[in-house]
Amino acid sequence: MSFLKKLHWFELLVLVSILGFTLYAALSAAHNFPSRWFTRDDAYYYFKVAQNISEGHGSTFDGINLTNGYHPLWMLVCIPIFALARFDLILPLRVLMMVMAFISIATTIILFRMLRKSFSELIAIILSSFWAFSINVHSIVTQQGMETGIVALSLVMLLSYIQKMEQDTSLIDRKTGFKQAAVFSVLSLFVLLSRLDGIFIVLFASVYVVLRKNHTFRTFLFIDVILAYVVVVLAYVSRSDLPFYLAVYDSSALAFTVMLVAFQTVAAFYLGLYDSTSWKTPTTILFRSFIAVSISAGLASLGMVVLSLILPEYGLPRAIPFLYIVAVPILGTFLRYTSKLLSLEPIPSAAQISIFQVITQQSAQLKNNLREWIEDAMKFGWISAAGLVIYMGINRYYFGTFMPVSGQIKRWWGAAQNNVYGGPAQNIANMFGVDPRNPDGWFYISLPLYKTARSIVKWFHLGVPYINLYWVLFTIVIVGAVLLFLLSRRETGPRLRSSGLFLLFISSFFHVFFYGATAYSAKHEWYWVPQMLTVVLFIGLLLQIVYDHLKKVAWIKTIALGLAAYYCVSMLYSFSYEMITRMPQIDTHIGEPFVDMLPIIEQHTEPGSLIGMTGGGNIGYYVQDRTIMNMDGLINSNEYFQLLQENRAGEFYRKVGLDYIFASKFIITNSSPYRYQLTADELISIPEAEKYGHKEIMHYQPAE
Repeated sequence: MSFLKKLHWFELLVLVSILGFTLYAALSAAHNFPSRWFTRDDAYYYFKVAQNISEGHGSTFDGINLTNGYHPLWMLVCIPIFALARFDLILPLRVLMMVMAFISIATTIILFRMLRKSFSELIAIILSSFWAFSINVHSIVTQQGMETGIVALSLVMLLSYIQKMEQDTSLIDRKTGFKQAAVFSVLSLFVLLSRLDGIFIVLFASVYVVLRKNHTFRTFLFIDVILAYVVVVLAYVSRSDLPFYLAVYDSSALAFTVMLVAFQTVAAFYLGLYDSTSWKTPTTILFRSFIAVSISAGLASLGMVVLSLILPEYGLPRAIPFLYIVAVPILGTFLRYTSKLLSLEPIPSAAQISIFQVITQQSAQLKNNLREWIEDAMKFGWISAAGLVIYMGINRYYFGTFMPVSGQIKRWWGAAQNNVYGGPAQNIANMFGVDPRNPDGWFYISLPLYKTARSIVKWFHLGVPYINLYWVLFTIVIVGAVLLFLLSRRETGPRLRSSGLFLLFISSFFHVFFYGATAYSAKHEWYWVPQMLTVVLFIGLLLQIVYDHLKKVAWIKTIALGLAAYYCVSMLYSFSYEMITRMPQIDTHIGEPFVDMLPIIEQHTEPGSLIGMTGGGNIGYYVQDRTIMNMDGLINSNEYFQLLQENRAGEFYRKVGLDYIFASKFIITNSSPYRYQLTADELISIPEAEKYGHKEIMHYQPAE
């Protein structure tokens, strides 16, 4: 009871509501779970592997091939839960639902407490209500049974701790103690192991806290990193086209960017580009930027020449460094000088110092700070770095590859032609995650705007394409947000830092662009939890700015409180209605299979059969007395992936004794990555077996 007394009334509401309605759903009819709740195939990859691990079969989906195609922390959560599957296949799903409810509650409470420190309590309640009770958020983060819930929890825990460090001035005035740094590093490892592409926010956050005494340095450094990668990629694309770049040059662009950032950071530091007090005019910034960029581009180009001698695929078109040298000084100057004008810091009136004096001053600053930066970097990063090294070592020892095979396969798919799993970015907007026709990272912005544009065109019978109006609305939103920021920049700047929005946006932007700028296929909505949080915080910042300007009027404040209460109640009502209607207590499907394609498989195969499927997660979990082998490789072995790349998967099928394949015969023989692995003659249709859509059960009879 003492714990409950410490909770804010809103936190208590979240606890009681989510627990109560989730418990109702968890006790509902068994057939609801595969058909209405855990419907994603990818979730069952975790469930079946966790079940096999708990029963002593090792990290395997099919009981034959060792696999690491999953994110480790969520698998650790699933293992003890799916030990219950030996008694009843639905029981662990009921338990998992409650575990995910507790994760959702913890995430919401931490988020609410973090928001209260940066925004008003009113805005914190609105944002937290959305995160806790939005059906859209719930369907992506909690319901699917994926790692997304624990990703969200790890992110808000890290951001909350960074907020504490930002607001604790004692940490600015003295060296951070080992305990504080260790907590940060453990939380960073939590983010990293919850989903491995969390490496982006971990890297940016580490630099963020190491440079916590110098806001200007870390801000401009982050801008330079983003600018470098974007300009390099667009330069590559301009010299060829997007499909050719993704198929040939994506790794080269990344390597070139890494070298550029390394050299440019040093050059920009010595030239005072990270110290706004050392320059006053755009001309000064442009001149210094040109020198820094020219030096770094030259050195990085030499590095790429050496790299291409070792690895020929890392080619560098000759025009790229020159395009970079032209574009980056101009864009960097605009961003630096604009940010200086928008800040409230007075521009120094002292005479402009020479570049040699700047280098001397920066050398002295580096001498004073370098040791502290190195010590802090080691303190803040040693646990997360050691954890990552240990994880990669375990993977290499047990699975033959340092990283999950699933991510490697999706990179391979992205470069393949005629790919049944879709391809990489389709256009530049898609690369940045803002193309509503191919929704990716920023779908929480792009999809509502696109739906609005479509509605406006229909209502007013406008003769313009939806996408054109979408871009107009997108521009209006961005410009409007900037104008709101300018109206209240004295309060907004500190809020950007204290809420973690600046750090989260930078890392989320890089996260989206990295996926878009590399040949990566089959991205899904659960990849984008950081972007969802970013949009929520961004909307909160805009609401806070508006509220700050209106709350001076008493009746406006009263109306705002009423609207907030109505919003919170309506979100809770929608959430409760969805939970109750989706998960009814009466089972109207007793005696029916949990998955409707199961009878086709079980009636036309023998007990003990090994059946290959593309996907197959849910079938692999629910099928009786048969074994499902994943053919796309996401939850298969590294050996299988290597043979797939060499078009020798048929050797693997013969080796493991594959009996049947359940798939579309046309797709399996005409689309990558299968068309060179199998022939139509090896797949013998079973005439009496009904088809499931385009899929059919076929005997596999390998050619001699």
